[in-house]
Amino acid sequence: MTFTVTVTNQGAACVWNLKTLPVEVTVDSGSDRIWSTGDCAAWAPKGSHEVAPGKSASVTVKWPTKRSASGSCSLSKEQLGTGTYVASAQVKGGATRQYVMQLTD
Repeated sequence: MTFTVTVTNQGAACVWNLKTLPVEVTVDSGSDRIWSTGDCAAWAPKGSHEVAPGKSASVTVKWPTKRSASGSCSLSKEQLGTGTYVASAQVKGGATRQYVMQLTD
């Protein structure tokens, strides 16, 4: 599953450097933390984007619909089952946005 995270520049022209202002995407099911880009740097988007005033820039994050372990690049062997999941995205220092989704067979 691929998520697109979009930021909009509400100030002067800038460069969005994902090393200094990273995006973290976390997937939860209820109080159960399932997966996060914070667990493995290889899963987080990289690079930088020039963003003009009033314009937007987007990055994509791929979730393999498997469980991750905190602080590890390891994934569970099993695909997650049918259920309701919540993806939360936050650019460092910014507001968190959430997206509720259903996985089905």
